[in-house]
Amino acid sequence: MKQGLQLMHSFVETADAVAATTKKTEKVRLIGALFTSLPLSDASLAAQFLTGRAFPQYEERVVGVGGASLLRAVAAAAGKAGENLGKIYRQYGDLGDMAEELLRDLHREGDLTLQDVAALFSELSAARTQRRKDELLGTAITRASAGDVKYIVKILTGDLRIGSKESLVEEAIAKAFDRNLGDVRGANMFLGDIGETLHLAAHGKLDSATMRLFHP
Repeated sequence: MKQGLQLMHSFVETADAVAATTKKTEKVRLIGALFTSLPLSDASLAAQFLTGRAFPQYEERVVGVGGASLLRAVAAAAGKAGENLGKIYRQYGDLGDMAEELLRDLHREGDLTLQDVAALFSELSAARTQRRKDELLGTAITRASAGDVKYIVKILTGDLRIGSKESLVEEAIAKAFDRNLGDVRGANMFLGDIGETLHLAAHGKLDSATMRLFHP
């Protein structure tokens, strides 16, 4: 198995497991275990994505992709372009879950890494035309598994709907790296970047976090 495949697969498996439990302590344990299983660069991205954000909180970048674009890209990949998918959407009430259902029969493992997903979000933000955004989405979806697409769509719409909020991710960082939760929350408040906060926690440098000027 390719290392990149394992990394994205691990993220999807963990997110699904977090969604499947109602116990907060189990959610924290699962997320913390994911962080310690990944290289720090990937763990930082996982932390960011688990808050439902494509970019760090302090950044002003936006992806600029709406639900219609996402639905169009998924429908094309599923061979259902032009079809009325309203019934399926109403069944799931979530574009990400609907995307997974539409693409499930393709049985594609996918080879996207967390780094690939981060690059996709950056490219979507930089793209100046809808056509280019559609091309980027289409290319990514052809490389992704149904589970990968589910969470890409959920991040793009800003809500994972798995019970993973920023405060929970902070708790998972504290648990994973045996740090004081107050220190983790303080650093994240100063930085506005949960991924960088994870880096500092891993290296025992949370006290070095300083407030970013001119970034609310």
